[in-house]
Amino acid sequence: MTFFSALCGALIHSTWQVLVVALISLVVRSMLRGTNERYFAALITLVAQVAWPLATMINLLGSPEREGVINPAPVYGWVPVLWLLGASLMLARVGGGLMTVSQWARQGAPVDAVWLERFKKLENLLEVRGVSYLLDDKLNSPVTVGFFKPLVFLPVTLLTSVPVASIEMLVAHELMHIRRRDYVVNIFQSVIEALLFFHPAMWLVSKWARDDRELCCDEGVVAQLGDAHGYASALLALAHHQQPVSAPALAATGGSLMKRIVRLLNPKSKSSVWSVGAVLLVLGAGSAFAITLRAATTPIVPVTAELKPYMSKLCGDLTAENCRPEFAGIPKEDRATIVMADLGEKVLPFEMFLNDVIKFPANQRKAVFVNSVSAALGTTWECPAFEAAWAGEEPSAELCK
Repeated sequence: MTFFSALCGALIHSTWQVLVVALISLVVRSMLRGTNERYFAALITLVAQVAWPLATMINLLGSPEREGVINPAPVYGWVPVLWLLGASLMLARVGGGLMTVSQWARQGAPVDAVWLERFKKLENLLEVRGVSYLLDDKLNSPVTVGFFKPLVFLPVTLLTSVPVASIEMLVAHELMHIRRRDYVVNIFQSVIEALLFFHPAMWLVSKWARDDRELCCDEGVVAQLGDAHGYASALLALAHHQQPVSAPALAATGGSLMKRIVRLLNPKSKSSVWSVGAVLLVLGAGSAFAITLRAATTPIVPVTAELKPYMSKLCGDLTAENCRPEFAGIPKEDRATIVMADLGEKVLPFEMFLNDVIKFPANQRKAVFVNSVSAALGTTWECPAFEAAWAGEEPSAELCK
C-alpha cells in the first residue's frame, strides 16, 4: 500500500481509536486518587492516542492494496491533504511560540540583586540550579521556558502590585516546573496536539494533563513552603493578571485557578470524573474562588485594588442604608439586594462587583458576598446590619446610630 493510502487509512481509523483510548483512560482515571498518578496516566494516554494510529499506518504500509480497505471515493483523497495542512499550521504555531520565547530572552531585563537573592534562596530550598530571571513589561504572569538554561520571566506589573510573599510563592511554582522537567514534556505534548488537532477526545485528555501538571506543582510548593492559605492568596492575586502565553511556555496561570485554589484550601476534597455535579459547579462559578477551609467550596468574586478601600468601611455604609422605612413588606432576599444596590450607585467599582455577585442564584448570594468581602479584607467580615437585612429583621435602634 502506498504511503498516501496508508496515511489516509490511519487517519480514518484514528477517529475511533483515539476515542477508545480516551474512554479507557476515563475509567482508569476514576480509580486513581494521587495527582501525580493521574498526571502520568494522562500523559500515557496521549502517547497511546498517537501511537495506535501510527501503528495502524505502519501495518497498512506493509499490506497489499486491497479493495474496501480505503474507500476510493475522491473525497477520501482530501483527508491526508487536510490533515497535513492542519498539522503544519499547528506545528508552525509551536514554532512561533518558540520564536516568541527567544525574543523574550533577548529583550528581557535582569531582576535586581534584592529579588535575585530571594529567588536563589528558593532555588536552594527546592534543589534547583542554574535559573535566570528576567523582567518583561508585556507579560501579566510568571512564565517558565527552557531546559538546559531555564528562564523565569516576571512581569513588571506583578512585582509592583502583589505582596513580596505572594511573588515568592508564584516563583516557587515556576521552579517546581523546572525541577520536574515540565518544559520538555510540554513541548512533546504540543507536538501531539498538532498531530491529532482534529480530535476532541485528544484535547480533553490534553487538558487533563495540563490541569494535573499545575496541581502537581501546587502540591510541591505547599509541601516545601507549608503555607497553603498564603499560596492560595497568591493565586487569587494572580487571577487579575491572567493572559494566554505561547504554547511551549509554562505559566503560573495554567489550569483552572479556581480548581487549584479549592484543592489547596480543602485537600480532602478530591475531584472525580464521575462527579458531574461538582464539575458543573466549578464551570458555572466562573471566576469565583474559595478562601477558607470552612467555606472552601463556596465561590467568591475577586475584588479589585480600587474597591478594597471601600470594603473596610462597608459595614458602616450598610448600617446607614439599613435604616429605611420602605423595607417593610419586602422579602428578605430582595431587602439585602436593595441595600447592596444602593451602595453600588455610590461607587462604580462596587456596582460592577455587585453585578458579578447577583449572577449567582439567590440562595448563594449571601455567602458569595460575605466571602468576597472577607477575602478583600484578609479576615472574616462580620456586619450585624447586613445579617439583619438578610434575615428580614427590622433594624434596631443601635444599628441606626
